[in-house]
Amino acid sequence: MRTILLLTLILCLTTQAGAQTPAIVIWQVTSFDVNANVQQTERVLNVVATITATNVGGAQGRTLTLRLNSKASVKSVTTKPYWSRTISLGSQPLLGERPMNTNTPAGSICGPATSASAATGYWLTPRVSSPTKAR
Repeated sequence: MRTILLLTLILCLTTQAGAQTPAIVIWQVTSFDVNANVQQTERVLNVVATITATNVGGAQGRTLTLRLNSKASVKSVTTKPYWSRTISLGSQPLLGERPMNTNTPAGSICGPATSASAATGYWLTPRVSSPTKAR
């Protein structure tokens, strides 16, 4: 009886159980670059932000979500190498930010351990503060 119990215990300890959780996409930002140009006559801040990210998850990525200031007006989006220009801007700002999703066309996917980059051009009009009078 002890032998059967001991063999069952050894069998249970050596058997590898696989997890039932599905693979997920995890983006890790590997680099970012922000170029800003202030146009004082128009009181506009032009920005081009480039983000490069690597899919470190176990699934294939189809969507990359970036968060922009809710007052930003997007001029252009360039993606390399995987994504089309199917861009959707979220309408509900979250803590002063607005989500921007880039989606892949069918058959164009960013697999695990693959990098992609997105360059977003946008402009902001800074808030004008009025000088206060000294007493």
